[in-house]
Amino acid sequence: MLEVGTGFHPELTGRENIFLNGAILGMSKQEIRQKIDQIIDFSGVEKYIDTPIKRYSSGMHVRLAFSVAAHLEPEILIVDEVLAVGDVEFQKKCLGKMKDVSQKGRTILFVSHNMLAVKSLCTRAILLESGTLTYSERPTRVIEKYMEKFSGYTKITLSDRVDRKGNGLIRFQEAFLLNKKNELITECMTGEHLRLVLKYKTHDRLPAKNVNVAIAINDNSGQQLTDLGTTYIQDPFSSVEGEGYFLCSLPNLCLVSGKYFFNTFCSVSGQTADLIVNAGAFIVHPGDFYHTGRNADNLQSIFLMQYAWEQQQELDIPLTLDTK
Repeated sequence: MLEVGTGFHPELTGRENIFLNGAILGMSKQEIRQKIDQIIDFSGVEKYIDTPIKRYSSGMHVRLAFSVAAHLEPEILIVDEVLAVGDVEFQKKCLGKMKDVSQKGRTILFVSHNMLAVKSLCTRAILLESGTLTYSERPTRVIEKYMEKFSGYTKITLSDRVDRKGNGLIRFQEAFLLNKKNELITECMTGEHLRLVLKYKTHDRLPAKNVNVAIAINDNSGQQLTDLGTTYIQDPFSSVEGEGYFLCSLPNLCLVSGKYFFNTFCSVSGQTADLIVNAGAFIVHPGDFYHTGRNADNLQSIFLMQYAWEQQQELDIPLTLDTK
């Protein structure tokens, strides 16, 4: 499926296009008749199935087209980046369908930049660069290799980065990490006190009003884990001028061991001033997050939380039933 919906005719209804598209993809009329109810149900557009698809939204168009293709029964199914469109719910449904197909002994060649989809769907992965196979391994290893390509950006001083967005009223100059002793670090431990520091400069050293700042931390597959934004905890910095530093303190780092990347963002009076993806990276090692003398490193988790257990024969708190 290089492009879902190839051969759809805008004047035909959704139902008619199922037969047309199915025939183009190699399904017989009898096969389509047997599966048409499943195709319509999977698409979620049954209310409009007898409406000309020229009146469909782009999302509905993709839903119907993928539904037809998903009900093919080839020995090998090549899927190229088709999950870049459609809503999250439908993308989940598509991934589930492809898992079902693969579990029936068929092969799916899934081409994507969506690392989470690759990780959840594939049993083996290959990395291509300019059409050449450069690495073949289990998905987690290939994803790590792919993400290493971006780690080169983190070695460039932020003031020299050209792959940034924003109006430039404030520009980040450097990003670095400090431990509790205010030492520069690139590696830390779970449970450690950490400060993320962003050096900035305002345009022509002029004042910038109502400034919000954020750091988004991503895991090694590119999934965003948290957004450390001023918006959630305080008012904007009323005025920022010249050069200075923004500091974000994490008193008890809750990330498990691994390599993490972070993006930096700031806005001035609601307008994006500077946004840099993969502005920096750091490595976390197992540490005593719970202060029990034990390393808390559950590799099945993404981050850790403070919690407590106890045992009682009877509850010592009154229960209130919510009957609403």
